[in-house]
Amino acid sequence: MRKVIGLGALIAHCMCWSAPLSAIEYSGDEMTNISLEQAIQAVVAYHPAVSGKRAEVSAKEYMGDIARAARYPSLTTQTGIQNNTMQTKDPNTALITARVKQPIWAFGRIEDGIAYADEDVRVNKADLLRVQRDLLEQTVVAYANVQGIYAKQKVLQENIEKHEEFYAQISRREKGALASAADVNLASLRLIQAKAQKKRLEGDLLIALNELQALIQIPVEHVKKVPTELTDFPVDLQHIEQAALDSSANILHKRRLVTLAERDSQRERSSAFPTINVQAERNFNQIGYLNGNRYSVTMDAGLEGMGFSAWGKSKAALARQVAAEETLKVARNELLRNIRSLLKNRQIQQDIIKVQQDSVKELEVLEESYYRQYEVGHKAWLEVLNIQRELTDQKVLTVQAQNDWLLYTLRAVTLMGGFDHLSDQMQVKR
Repeated sequence: MRKVIGLGALIAHCMCWSAPLSAIEYSGDEMTNISLEQAIQAVVAYHPAVSGKRAEVSAKEYMGDIARAARYPSLTTQTGIQNNTMQTKDPNTALITARVKQPIWAFGRIEDGIAYADEDVRVNKADLLRVQRDLLEQTVVAYANVQGIYAKQKVLQENIEKHEEFYAQISRREKGALASAADVNLASLRLIQAKAQKKRLEGDLLIALNELQALIQIPVEHVKKVPTELTDFPVDLQHIEQAALDSSANILHKRRLVTLAERDSQRERSSAFPTINVQAERNFNQIGYLNGNRYSVTMDAGLEGMGFSAWGKSKAALARQVAAEETLKVARNELLRNIRSLLKNRQIQQDIIKVQQDSVKELEVLEESYYRQYEVGHKAWLEVLNIQRELTDQKVLTVQAQNDWLLYTLRAVTLMGGFDHLSDQMQVKR
């Protein structure tokens, strides 16, 4: 039975929510409003890369059954035609030989083959987890991108509404001979630009939704906000690094490859050993006593290339083991570099968010001041519109920083296996 990979205590507190996969079942072209949890479950359930990898695991399990079958007896038959000139009626006689051979001692060769096959299954299960983790990271990134575009749309919609107010106010002032036609045209131009900016963002949203749909294989019209419990965890670098190392699918896969290389080395060393068998044999249609049962103990052995072939295979297996161990070290270093980079960028974005929010507050106060000064004739209408543009740009930058912070957080949680509990298919025995 497969067991769920243990996660660090760091993220255990934020893994308290889940929903059944049936919650995202759909029919036909139904458009779906999904949550991040449902998107994660969908990519594991429906993505063809996962299905293909599961089929590979099944194939390796059958190969294990083949390796275990080497313990069982084998039955062989041999037939032929013998021409006996002493028989005038029917000189041709069909000869049949049946032979049963049961291995009783293979000097560990059969057991080494079974151990290799079983470890190969575990390697492919770990590779399945690695594929799922890669898809999960792509999914949370695509999901967060959609959520970020929603936030930008809200800012741009507020900008449009503000420019509509400006346009209505300046139009009334023109009718009262308090503003020029040029000011009205300028307000109209800025309103058109604001609408065009939002229109371009709608195109970006369609692309982002299409990328998410390609991953989860479900039509998507809207996504729900990411729950805060998934992003609220303490930044304890040492604890996070250990949790990532313990739960890393890539490192697990590389460890399995090292063990597989060890099993392969043992298998190659024992491949040249003989096999001792108990054999039972019986002939049919032979003359006289030749039809009786015969029992024997046999030994099958072969020495390919005077033993140099087995020696070369053993050395090659040892070299593959060393290569696998070095690859494991590379994977460990890459994971630590990646998690540290994510956490550092997460902290940077958090600092940027604070600065941007302060900047937005100052600009909001400044915009109100500019408008009051415009009404008393101390500021030009262009300055009022420019401060609104700058305020909108700062709000968009704030939203972008918040979205980047979300991206780095979700990717870090994915590396630590924080979403594995959402699907039974992701449970792999270590």
